[in-house]
Amino acid sequence: MTYFGTNIKKIRQIKGLSQQAFADMLNLTRGIISSYEDGRAEPKVETLLRIAQFLDMKTDDLISKPLTVNQLANFEEVEDLIYKKENIIENKKEFYPIKVEQSLFANVEYSLEVTSKIEDNPFYQDKDILLLRKNYEKDRNKGQYLIITSEKSYISCVPNVDEECFLIVGCIYSNQSTSLINDIMNRLEYIEKTLKIS
Repeated sequence: MTYFGTNIKKIRQIKGLSQQAFADMLNLTRGIISSYEDGRAEPKVETLLRIAQFLDMKTDDLISKPLTVNQLANFEEVEDLIYKKENIIENKKEFYPIKVEQSLFANVEYSLEVTSKIEDNPFYQDKDILLLRKNYEKDRNKGQYLIITSEKSYISCVPNVDEECFLIVGCIYSNQSTSLINDIMNRLEYIEKTLKIS
């Protein structure tokens, strides 16, 4: 016998959620949640792992011991901290320096994922990644520039010396199947997820 059903029922009640709302959050049906809570069924391993990850709890804690209200109250504090951490990461993730082997991207200093916020952009689609260089000779380099002002960001063929201006030295297009680049990006994403913010 496991404590899974009683534990998720406590978690759901402390959060003030109905079975349907809780099921929707976990991509399950209300009937499945009900059968777990009543002890009529146990979750599959994949479902248990997904629920534990969603609740940011260890699977052992969910199934092997009854959780107390005090433990779950701390769980909500942790949940708030995780939410704040994700917001901080999301805000900082938009524009960041690239640190890769120099021979791969010798002229690249920054990268930026294209979003609909970039105006005058007939060239790039959402999710494309612009490879940028800030330190360049303005009179020698011809090409496209990403210009960032306090009001907007836009792409131009003429550099603007009065504003934050980056030379676009390349682009990783999101609609191309480039297995090497996808592999690198997946590894970077995995590393980002495993790092903790102090």
